[in-house]
Amino acid sequence: MVKHLPSVTTAILAQNKHTDIINNFVQNNVIITVCHHSLVNLNISPKELFEGIEVVPSGAYEIALRQHQGFGYLKP
Repeated sequence: MVKHLPSVTTAILAQNKHTDIINNFVQNNVIITVCHHSLVNLNISPKELFEGIEVVPSGAYEIALRQHQGFGYLKP
C-alpha cells in the first residue's frame, strides 16, 4: 500500500489545514526543502510550490549532508 503524503504545492496547501503552520515556519526562517527528483517524478513544477519552499537536487543527499553537519533526521 502506497502512503500519499500531503504536497507542498500552493493548490494543495490552499485546502490544507496545515497551511498556517507551514507559513509560520517559513516566516520564522525554518528552511523547508523538496527533492527535485521527487518533483520530476510527481510532475510538479517548482513554480507550484508554496512560497519559501526550497528545491534541493537530491533529498537523500540533503539528509546525509545535514546529518554529517550534526542535524538529526526524524522519519514520520
